[in-house]
Amino acid sequence: ELETFYKAKRRFAQLAHSSEMYIRLQLRRGDVAIFDNTRLLHARSAIADADGDRYVQGCYFDRDGLQYNWERLRRRKDRPTWTSLR
Repeated sequence: ELETFYKAKRRFAQLAHSSEMYIRLQLRRGDVAIFDNTRLLHARSAIADADGDRYVQGCYFDRDGLQYNWERLRRRKDRPTWTSLR
């Protein structure tokens, strides 16, 4: 079993480091990247001197809490309605 595990681990590492699996983004001031932290491997590249300062703000939410509140609102008889954001 241990041999099977290490074979799978090596294959996973090969896939994870394959350039075919990379998505590279150059974010600019005001850009936002949103992803599911439990379903995606991610990293940040080194900061080049020409890039200037980097500011990263993390924001996390509890999926169970989000689902609970959605269900609670969905079941309300007087639930709020969507309105225009304009």
